[in-house]
Amino acid sequence: MLIKHAVDFLYLCPPIKCCGNGPPIRFPFRLKDRQPDQHSGYPGFDLYCSHNNDTALELPTSVKAFVKNIDYKSHLIEVTDSDNCFPQKILRLNLSSSPFQFTNYLSNYSLFSCTPDTDTESSYQVPCLNSASTSVLAFPSYVDIDYLNILSCTKMYTVSSVPNDIWSSPSLELTWSGPKCGRCEGKGKICRFENNSTDLKTECFDPDKDRGIVLMNI
Repeated sequence: MLIKHAVDFLYLCPPIKCCGNGPPIRFPFRLKDRQPDQHSGYPGFDLYCSHNNDTALELPTSVKAFVKNIDYKSHLIEVTDSDNCFPQKILRLNLSSSPFQFTNYLSNYSLFSCTPDTDTESSYQVPCLNSASTSVLAFPSYVDIDYLNILSCTKMYTVSSVPNDIWSSPSLELTWSGPKCGRCEGKGKICRFENNSTDLKTECFDPDKDRGIVLMNI
């Protein structure tokens, strides 16, 4: 016997949250611990709920971040470090294998451990790396440190291609280039995988109009 079933991926993978104050999670993201269906999210966009019910994202390599906001239309995601100190993990934060990229202008920086009375001109202070006896300063690569009064400083390490707000801001803004779901959001539609597609093509879906009908044998 053939029975018609309305197929609507919106209902198969409805928007979901980790908690009442968290951002709504929908395609291309998915909560992998609550949405096991692979069609609920795009590869690389897996989120999960922490033990405190925060929405979490693991960035390469093993850098845990909390998701504060997702702008699906503009392809922007705001994240904070789980320990409130991204600079502490900057040496192992590598987005090259991630679908996400920094949004702001990127520069190379040299970090120095200095005495608290060091002149901070031409540098960015890194408060979360400070100690009672030292202040950590980040100097952009375009600054000629040979002309600076930093004799009381010791160079720690150099980092490449990071935004300047990583040193003092509690959050970072990341973006993604694909899948291009912003066009769907701009039309008030939902983004999803193309129906019956064997690759990663996506399409815009109108939950009020585009209800698919399939025939099933029972």
